[in-house]
Amino acid sequence: MKPTLVIFIDALSYESRKIVLDQIKIFKEDIRLIPEIGYSSNQHWSIFAAKLPDELDYFTDYNLVCDASEITIGAYLKHNNILNTVLNYISNKIGKRTSNVPIGLKKIFVNKSIYPLLDKNNFFSLDSIWRSFELYRINRPEEMEMLGELCRQKMSEKSFIVINTLDHAGHMKIPFSNDYNDVLTRIMAKIKGVVDAFLLQYGESSNVIMLSDHGMTPVNSYIDLVLEKEFGPQCTDSYLYFLDATLCRIWTFSDQIKKQLYEYMNKKEYGRIISDEERRYYGIKKRLFGDIIFVLNPGCIFKPNYFGYGLKREVKGMHGYMPTEKTQHGLFMSNVTKEKKHESERNINVMSMIRNRLL
Repeated sequence: MKPTLVIFIDALSYESRKIVLDQIKIFKEDIRLIPEIGYSSNQHWSIFAAKLPDELDYFTDYNLVCDASEITIGAYLKHNNILNTVLNYISNKIGKRTSNVPIGLKKIFVNKSIYPLLDKNNFFSLDSIWRSFELYRINRPEEMEMLGELCRQKMSEKSFIVINTLDHAGHMKIPFSNDYNDVLTRIMAKIKGVVDAFLLQYGESSNVIMLSDHGMTPVNSYIDLVLEKEFGPQCTDSYLYFLDATLCRIWTFSDQIKKQLYEYMNKKEYGRIISDEERRYYGIKKRLFGDIIFVLNPGCIFKPNYFGYGLKREVKGMHGYMPTEKTQHGLFMSNVTKEKKHESERNINVMSMIRNRLL
């Protein structure tokens, strides 16, 4: 393998490719990446290891415990209860990170997610090709400084850089707005310096790949869903549900309640139920992921949800919608000339594309 620089930018949208190409001129292909269903904890595995949730045995961060039906649920605080949010906020501050999961239901839902780009051990558990790469990653507030330092130091002949700043900006600013584009432009200016330094060190014929896992969609509607209002308290002989930002997963323990919940959610105009055929296609078939999986329309988010209440500031952008939404699409760019031109590709097929270009 020739010297190779891989730059992963979380949430770099295909819609923003012009800003990239205006600053970095070496790329010979820009491919639209169609994400899988779910969030980064699943997207990263699909891209860099070609594994879908059914194989990983988890979908999104929090999942139902395997023996949930044997657990007795007593009184609990609902996710829209301000006391639940305050107590969870304190808990998270002292290191017990359970997001806004209702107090009293925490034994039902377990965080099984693994973010493989967080450290070298997880990174090396991906496709075997990555074991020869040096991982450059740092806490998000220090990423711009890291990029500046990389321009001035000798990089590994096989370097893999992770940048999360744009994902944060996409959630906190309106995606594709002037403020958002300013952040992306600053990131690209730093990355251009890194690319130039790498090519200077290892030669113009070196491989350079830049890619992302998903894009970002502007948020314009907040959905307050509290199923207890219609179906009573959650319990393991009736139903359980988990609210992510864009997904509602429901587990049922009787045919009657399943039918009632399916009909209730199927009438909601702000989203739809993912079909059995779609669940097979996206590798989310297991009942452990929910008897019913409901996804919001692009631009909607559940607020409050089991991750947060949104007390401090409104989320302006979100991902995790159906992959058909164009603003959700990621980006793959490389300086490798290929005879067959790809216009778009699923995340699950990216690893094959990378191997085809590097080996």
